[in-house]
Amino acid sequence: MDIKFDCRWSSEVDYNFISDFLKVRSQHNFARNNIDVFYNKYIYNIYGNSVLVVSYVGSTPIGTRGLWRNDIGSLISYQPVDTLVKSDYRGLGIFKKMTQMSIKKIENGYLIYNFPNKNSYLGYIKMGWKLIKQYRLKVLSSISEYKREHPVPIDDRYANWWLINYPEKLFVKKYGNFYLLLRKLNKPLCYKVIGEISQDMAEKFHEVLYCIMFYRSSYVTWYNKQRYPLNVVALNCNDNIFIPPWKIDAI
Repeated sequence: MDIKFDCRWSSEVDYNFISDFLKVRSQHNFARNNIDVFYNKYIYNIYGNSVLVVSYVGSTPIGTRGLWRNDIGSLISYQPVDTLVKSDYRGLGIFKKMTQMSIKKIENGYLIYNFPNKNSYLGYIKMGWKLIKQYRLKVLSSISEYKREHPVPIDDRYANWWLINYPEKLFVKKYGNFYLLLRKLNKPLCYKVIGEISQDMAEKFHEVLYCIMFYRSSYVTWYNKQRYPLNVVALNCNDNIFIPPWKIDAI
């Protein structure tokens, strides 16, 4: 089977490339799979260029992969996102090829990190990625316990670029002198903490008055040990790196 790959910087994409990229993903009914989200994510990225791959059989697009520019502090960093291979073409090494091609496109040494699900986690480990952290949801009982595990708040520049685009999903809760950005869980009055935000940013989200908050914790408890963890994996990282979970693509 003749499989071809088109790998480009986001500044090099044209209408046909974008259309093929979105066409692959539209067949799986992904939420927010539209050209406006694509432009905001890749073209108007506040950090710089991302790497995008579309794979083809003949002229038919059958797979996508992105290395999304999403810096960690002052480190130039990338996050693999928007990965999909159509079901008829899985098991042919397309995922691995797109990953290798996109990583080769950037210079060696830059931090690459991801939050793989249970279907892809072992694949990352086999490709040499390092497990940085595992998180499970834990009831938030004090702001100090949260800040011990999550010392880096969400900066306004990032929140204005990326998180402000989820007004229907995200809420805010004042906790003492701190403001926590939340997403509703599928149980009454239960919310997951996304991260700490500034007071100025908090004013842009609806406030929750009464709720039970859960946060991503490395502590294993009797009620969360059965849940699959959020894995954080990386390439080209040192032992002291902290990758904020609020950097995850799938808010």
